Amino acid sequence: MTDKKDNNIIGLDIFDTVSASNKGSVLHFCKPGTDEEFFNGDTPLTVHVLGIESDAYTAHVAKQERADKNEDKKSRNDPLRDVKRDVALYCAIVTGWTGFPNPEKTGMLKFSKAALEEVLMSHADLRHQLRNFLLNRKNFING
Repeated sequence: MTDKKDNNIIGLDIFDTVSASNKGSVLHFCKPGTDEEFFNGDTPLTVHVLGIESDAYTAHVAKQERADKNEDKKSRNDPLRDVKRDVALYCAIVTGWTGFPNPEKTGMLKFSKAALEEVLMSHADLRHQLRNFLLNRKNFING
């Protein structure tokens, strides 16, 4: 069988979910319990996050699996263990943000992994929204 030229053929780029995950996507946080997007003044409260098929996600999961092998009983029994693990993952795959106020509420907080960790450790709803966003593959698929 020979290949015939067909102008209606579409490439397989749409199936390149790894590239789409590596590009990431923007999550606009909503007010808790609503679908109403939150703005801090005129600035949206957003994070740019890489997807679960991204290189950063894969590397973090592999690193965590190695660390789990050496984890002591005390660490396994830490009541905040799962929260800390989730936050560490999010810190590995969130690459920026907008609209986060500094603690004095006098301006915007500059993005850093340390600032992200502090915000996520103290705001469960932001963690929940981020988790739900990550699990919806449509947020990272092109086309």
